[in-house]
Amino acid sequence: MNSKEIDKLKLRLAGGRITRRDFVRSAVSLGVVLPVATSLSNTVLAATPNKGGTLRQALTGVLPVTVWTRPRSWTRT
Repeated sequence: MNSKEIDKLKLRLAGGRITRRDFVRSAVSLGVVLPVATSLSNTVLAATPNKGGTLRQALTGVLPVTVWTRPRSWTRT
């Protein structure tokens, strides 16, 4: 197993230049066993967080009139 080649693959995966499937296929062809290749890809992808979106929350049940007038009380801070 050539660690330089694996490092190059990890950088390409982290940069989005190859897919996870391509990473695992290439790592296995370099002699890495499948569970290790899968674990490496999960580690690399988990280390690159994506920006989150908008959280929308639905209220269920009866909403008392007193809560309508105080929308800041809907969430706990």
